[in-house]
Formats: sequence, C-alpha cells, structure tokens
Amino acid sequence: MREFLEKKGIWIFLILAFAFGISMLFFKNATLDDDLYLRETMIMTEVLKSGQWIGNYAVGIHGFLFKLPVALLFIFTGPSLILASVWTIILGVFSLYIFYKILQKLFHSNLWALAGVLLLFTNFQFILNYPTYMREIPVLLCLLLVVYCIVYEKSRWLLGLSLLLVLDAKEYVMMMIAPGLLIYIFFSEWGNWKKIVLENVKTFLPLTLLIVLMVFTTLVPINTFLLSTIGLTESGVEYHLRHFEPEVATRNLSSEQQRQIPTIETTVEDEVEKENVFVNIFNTIILYIGKLLYPYSFSFLSIPKIIFFPAFLTSFFLFPKFRKQKRYDLIAFTFMLFFYALIFVVKSSFTRYIFPITPIVIIFFLMFLKDLVKNRKAFLTIVLVTLVLTTAGLFFEEEYVWQKVILNLVVSLLYLVYLFWEQRRYFLKIVLILIISFFSFGVVMYFFYARGQIYQYLNWGKDYEVVEVMEYFDEDENIFLSDPGWDLLPLVYRKDTDFEPEFRWKLRDWIPRKEHLKNLGNANTYKFVVRDEQRLKRQVERYDISRIGYVVLKNDEVEVFWDVDWLELEKEISLKNKTLYVIKVLEL
Repeated sequence: MREFLEKKGIWIFLILAFAFGISMLFFKNATLDDDLYLRETMIMTEVLKSGQWIGNYAVGIHGFLFKLPVALLFIFTGPSLILASVWTIILGVFSLYIFYKILQKLFHSNLWALAGVLLLFTNFQFILNYPTYMREIPVLLCLLLVVYCIVYEKSRWLLGLSLLLVLDAKEYVMMMIAPGLLIYIFFSEWGNWKKIVLENVKTFLPLTLLIVLMVFTTLVPINTFLLSTIGLTESGVEYHLRHFEPEVATRNLSSEQQRQIPTIETTVEDEVEKENVFVNIFNTIILYIGKLLYPYSFSFLSIPKIIFFPAFLTSFFLFPKFRKQKRYDLIAFTFMLFFYALIFVVKSSFTRYIFPITPIVIIFFLMFLKDLVKNRKAFLTIVLVTLVLTTAGLFFEEEYVWQKVILNLVVSLLYLVYLFWEQRRYFLKIVLILIISFFSFGVVMYFFYARGQIYQYLNWGKDYEVVEVMEYFDEDENIFLSDPGWDLLPLVYRKDTDFEPEFRWKLRDWIPRKEHLKNLGNANTYKFVVRDEQRLKRQVERYDISRIGYVVLKNDEVEVFWDVDWLELEKEISLKNKTLYVIKVLEL
C-alpha cells in the first residue's frame, strides 16, 4: 500500500478531487460574490462580441485575467454559473498538484507531500469555494506559484510574474505577502546592496507596470479597490484606514450574540488621566488577543487553531536553523506567514481572508510533526500553548461546543503521545492527519447540508430555479424582480450590462483614462421590493417596467399588491417550495 501511494497516490487523489468538485455542481447555488464576478465576466463577453477591447468597461473590479478564459467560452455557450465553476474546479485541482510538487521538494517524500495535499483539500474554505466562481481558488493557485518559484529557485522575473497574478486574482493578498518577500530578498542577497535593489526591481516591476498601465492606458481594466488602496480615488485611503481601527478590526463578526473578550471599563469621571491611557492600551491589546481566539479568525471554518498555532510557533522555533542552513525559501515563508497573520489580526477580517496563506501554514505544520518533534522541549511548549489558546477560544463558540472540546483534547493528547511514543510515530502521524482532515471535511459537508448549497438546492432548487423563472419574461422587456436569494443572477442571464467601471470608488479627476471609461448600459432588470401603490407606480413609470416577477418562498406571506386597475395578475406558477407571480403592467 505504501509503495502504491508513493507512486500513484497523488494521481488517484486528483482524479477523486476533480470528481468531487464536479459532483457538487449538481447542487449549485450562487454563493457570496460569485454571481457578481459572473456578471463582470458576462459584460466582458458582451464587450468582446461587439469587437471592442475590455479595458474601458467594468470588468476589472475584481481582477480580469482569470475571468478572461471564461468570458471567451461564454461567446460560444452564453453565460453559465456551472461552466464558470468548472473553471474554478480545474484551477483547484492544478493548485493541489502544484502544492504536491512543492512539498515533494521540501520534504523529499511523496507521502509527506500527499499528507499536506490532503490537509489543504479538506480545509473548510478550500471545499467551500472549490465548486464556485469565487476568487479564493485562483488566488490560492497564484500564491502557490509564488511559493513554487521560491522553492525551486526560479528567476526573480518569474517570481514577479507570479506576484502580478496574485495582484490580479486578489489584490490585498499581494499586499499582505509583499513585506515578507522584501525581507526574503534582503536575506538572500545579504551584503550586496546593488543586487538587493536589482532583485527587488525584477520581483516588483511586473505588477508595478500593470498598475501603471491601469492608470494611464486603456489596456488594463480598472480595479477601483486596488487604486483606492494607493490613494488614487476621490476618498483616498480613508476607507481602508477605517478597517485598521481597533473597534472595527476586533469585532467578533461570527458571533450572533457578539460575544467579545472582557475589557476594563473606564469613565470620564476617572481622576487620573494616565490610568485611563494605561487601561485603554491594555484593553486594545486584549481585544487583539481576543481576535486570535474568535471562531471567524482561526477555527475549522478557516484554519483550525490546532494547526495554525503549532505551525506559526514552529516557524519561529526553527528560524535560527533556517538562517544557519541558509534556507532562504523557509526564511521567506516565515516572514510571509508572520506579516500575513499580523495584517490579518490588525485589520478587519474574517474566515476566508486567511485562506490564501493556508499552504504555508501546512508546510510549517508538517515541519512541526517531522522536525520540531526532535526538540522535545520546544514541541511540548507549543502543544501546551496551543491547548491554552484553543481552550480559551471555546469561550466564543456557540454551537457544538462539547464536540469541539473533545476534538481539541483528543488532538492535543495525540500530540503528546506522538512526542513520547517514538516507536509508533509513523502510525500516529497518519492518525493525526486523518482525524484533522476527517473532522474538517465533515464540518464543511455538514455546513453544505445544513446551511449551504445542498440545503439551498434541496429547498429551492438549483440557483432558486432562476433559469426557469427567466423563461416567463421576454429578453427585450424591462422587469421588476424580487430576490428570494439569487441576488445578481437574473441580471447575468438577461444580459443586463448596466455597470459603472468606477464601482464604489470614483477615480481622481487627474487620472487620464477616467474620461475614456464606458458603460454598455442596457439596464433591463431591477430589484423589486413591495411598496405602497404610488411609489410603485412612480418606479414603474421611471424604469418603463412592463412586468413584475414576484417570488414568494413557501410559508412566507403573500402580499397582494396587484389588486389595482393598472396591474393584472398574468400567471401564477408553482416552483420548488415557492411560487412565482407574473404581474403585467397595464396602461398607466
């Protein structure tokens, strides 16, 4: 079995991973922002079909390079969330293979590499975003390409191109790993200042050129979020600075009860101002400590504490060894992990924001099991610190608390047994990795069934049956449509291309390409909210609405608003656990 896994294990795993991803598409529902990205891709398709380049249109707001292949496919097939998600699945499988090659090089073992791939695949955020059109999988692939270039000592130009892809896939990830890469280059070229400068130029020139082309030419579509981070929008960097304010950054976003870490209360009546300052500083520090413990930071919804903290601490325990051995790749990963985690903690963030750094966490977790275990004192210290932090984190858990208590205790106990029972380490390593992977996989699959895509499919049909609903409306008519949960999907399938390139942020007036930005227009689908007759009538006139699609989910109350002389109920269609009312607008 061992020989088989070493030779064929990764290929069997990749085939199964692909099959799993495709099977999940049978329960497909729009999730989070993938319908927004799909709309941008649809607009890209419509622009290309008209014989124009996409540079002036609203297609680069969330990057454009990874959407371009899908947009080209849509020219022949028409827009489809399923097809777009297949593209993500392909990128996900390729990411797993790249990670395998990285681990193979680092650990000189196919089995250790396979173990790391299993941990990555069963990560909650990987599976959650795997059968979607979200940006998490593309940015994971891009970061893995950066790691690959470092491990295999590829040229700085290739590293720079990989960074450019990271910037396009998810701009903030590039900003979070950039400090670590700067320090990595500094260490790797220590003593040669000219080469330090030259290597930094090679590394960061490609993405700098991309930004320059974005600002001064019409070749690269505008990414307003990216430009807002460097102050090229009217609001400057104010939006981003707000996310670093302690009261914003340390909010427990995952808690319905908003359970926060206890702080010391102060009042304006306090006599000694210095004491107030001390208390405020103390409260701020423990709030950030609290953020480390919140489920939305580190848990089985992101990266489990029982993996993250051993990995993070291992990187620092082994850092002197990395320096002594001149392992610049591991030095790079140490600083990348440190700065990524630091920014994640001090900035407003949650669950999926930590996901892109997961491969580096897994690398150090495997080193924790393979290398740090040789240092009994350091290993034991890390296990005890992790146990304390995971136990403290249980205070903020609201669901399945006892199950999480038992799991944390079991894994911590296995760590101790693994440390002291040297003769059985190979077997215990397998048990540890399988338990963590199984529980992580179980959590995400339960989520899919209880709240996620499988739940939505079973209750409301695929994408709330948006395609079926669209058949009751003509392509060339303007409609009002209620939103049972499909968000922007009707706009995609009806090819509503009315989308401003300056999404959320307006560019500064001096930016030369601002005057060239375009909007295809063609607005034909508007969100409908039941209101009083006069307001509804004014909106119908304003948008030249010919029909209204009113979707009512099972057990929801039907608000009969069409019992007026200028509206007429045309059809009542029963769908899966919902009813569609098609209301015709008569002459006003």
